[in-house]
Amino acid sequence: MTKVKLKPITRDNYMDAFRLKVHPAQEDLVADNIGSLAQAYVFDYARPFGIYRGDEAVGFVMLSVEDLEKGDVWVWRFMIGSSLQRQGLGTLAMKAIIEHVRSMPQATKIKLSHNPREDGPGPFYTGLGFTYTGEIEHDEPVMEMKLSDGLT
Repeated sequence: MTKVKLKPITRDNYMDAFRLKVHPAQEDLVADNIGSLAQAYVFDYARPFGIYRGDEAVGFVMLSVEDLEKGDVWVWRFMIGSSLQRQGLGTLAMKAIIEHVRSMPQATKIKLSHNPREDGPGPFYTGLGFTYTGEIEHDEPVMEMKLSDGLT
């Protein structure tokens, strides 16, 4: 079975994240990884990770721990490279993200928001156990998963 792991972005692997791109039809759904890493440099609460299958970079995630004192960790960015999509890597990556967040003693929930367009990622997140909160963040619906209820 394929397994993925998270690796913190460092000077040794940041180019892996730069090389990953989403499908052109998804460019309005996901921020560019270069811009995300620039934000991680500026915002001390950003936690960028490469998503790897063995030594192969397959995706990128950036978490926000800005609200960790409230128990919330945000999935600020999440993407799987365009040529690697539809192989189950997104689900495996989210499971790895959930396990990583569970390892944070203060964390009780994972939150995210997404583009609400019809072919957007809402059903993917719902299938993983995220539920809509009714909140809107930057014109996007917010979803959350209580860590006690999520995937194992």
